[in-house]
Amino acid sequence: MPSQESAAQEPLGSAADEAVRLVGALRDLVSGPGAEHLATGSAECQVCPVCRAISLLRDADPQAVGRAAEGVVAMVGTVAAVAEPLLRSLIDTAVSTAQAASAGSSGSSEKETP
Repeated sequence: MPSQESAAQEPLGSAADEAVRLVGALRDLVSGPGAEHLATGSAECQVCPVCRAISLLRDADPQAVGRAAEGVVAMVGTVAAVAEPLLRSLIDTAVSTAQAASAGSSGSSEKETP
């Protein structure tokens, strides 16, 4: 396992690369010395969400997590690309409505003043 100093100097990778590194580090943490008392498989551990997460981490394949992260990043990018025109249209409509309301209230106040 790399030291904290060398890990801090490594350049950041893509989201998938960082997910792989994170899962690998967590897996080392929950599988290392002293971890034999974590998620033992007892009846209590079968219902404990923390123990279940630790158990999943022990069995996780960092490369599979990286592929899943790449898929999530691609999906979020697609959703953003689809949503952007819709959001721009909604914003333009809101701005136009606000400007029209502002112009309408300015014109009516001038007519009321003698």
